[in-house]
Amino acid sequence: MVSLAGVLLVGSDIRCAMSYQPLAKGWTQTYGGTSDDMAYSVIETSDGDYALAGRTNSLGAGLSDFWLVKIDDAGKVQWNKTYGDTGDEYPVTLIQTEDGGYALAGSGWLVKTDANGDMLWNRTYLTESCNCNVEYVVQTSDGGYALAGNTLVYGDDDFCLVKTDSEGKALWNKTYTKKSKDGVFSLIQTADGGYALAGYTEGQIGSRPRFYLIKTDASGNRLWNHTFGTGNGHYVAYSVAQTNDGSYALAGDNSTWIGGSLMTRHCYFVLVDSEGNFEWEVEYGGTNVTAAYSVVQTHDNGFVLVGYEAFSVAVSRDCYLVKTDVSGAVLWENTYGGELDDMMRSVVQTHDGGYALAGQTRSFGAGGWDFWLVRTDENGVVPESSSIILLALFMTAAILAAVLSKKGDHSMTRKKGQQFRN
Repeated sequence: MVSLAGVLLVGSDIRCAMSYQPLAKGWTQTYGGTSDDMAYSVIETSDGDYALAGRTNSLGAGLSDFWLVKIDDAGKVQWNKTYGDTGDEYPVTLIQTEDGGYALAGSGWLVKTDANGDMLWNRTYLTESCNCNVEYVVQTSDGGYALAGNTLVYGDDDFCLVKTDSEGKALWNKTYTKKSKDGVFSLIQTADGGYALAGYTEGQIGSRPRFYLIKTDASGNRLWNHTFGTGNGHYVAYSVAQTNDGSYALAGDNSTWIGGSLMTRHCYFVLVDSEGNFEWEVEYGGTNVTAAYSVVQTHDNGFVLVGYEAFSVAVSRDCYLVKTDVSGAVLWENTYGGELDDMMRSVVQTHDGGYALAGQTRSFGAGGWDFWLVRTDENGVVPESSSIILLALFMTAAILAAVLSKKGDHSMTRKKGQQFRN
């Protein structure tokens, strides 16, 4: 076990650009120092507030450290903690645990805290027995944890899954070999007590990547796996969610490259049934460059996806939020951003039907990248404010009729038996 420091940061150690406006359902806020601080995960906590996790280069003990920020429903910091040593660590996922504390996973580490962010214990799984660079964590129904990541074997990385007890001690671990370069980017525990892992696989070395979904039983034994993405692009899934009827929604992107340079990228969204059989797929963005990093099913059984959008690969990106119906048809799309790069990594639907989006911004804040939290109403709108920072916030909120009339320009849908034209 490696000792990690839990540090409370106060006073001049942190500068938060006070960009929030305490309105009924909408505000924005940045958090960070003068170096790069990037948020990867947001959750709504059991008290109706929010917690953000990511990496900080402005604070902490090393090159970059885990950073956990607890925020009230008006966007004000309640407390924040860093965890790390002199190396380079960053968390990819954050969950609230049954005891009201938090668990953060990334860079091969699992950190467990109490409700105030004080560290209780930490463990690494980059050992000879596990060799799993864990990035994703869920708390399991038995009070333990399941963690997913990749084995660290150059040229032949594989999905790996580790099951622990409530103290993070490994009970078993599995590796899912495909004799190719694979990458896992999302993990959920499924309704039947098993697990679903999503990411990409190249199938064989040198092949184009495809969405890859593995379903296991409660002991981590693989039940089935499927790939998705039939065109000539590179398909990478960054998020998977199980729907109310037991199906799976996967979101990511479909990109094309020439000579190592990105040429096109579109948000790619797939729904499969409970056995992993293809149901439908949609691409969003039209001629723009788009990607999705997080998908959740909404209260109305539709979906919301977040990521980024840009007019071309050569210009700065804006945060991108798209709301769909149950069939993946666009209901509305919003973008948020300034003159520089801005992007979202995580989204949750809040208790009042609005949305909380977390990511990073260069356009606003204290310098470099900063954590950025955007709180919207149920239509993805942040009400206008006289705040200096909010004057630079660009949003496009289209009414349903206008979006549907132009749907052919923004999305391409394929169902069973159909093919996209490439």
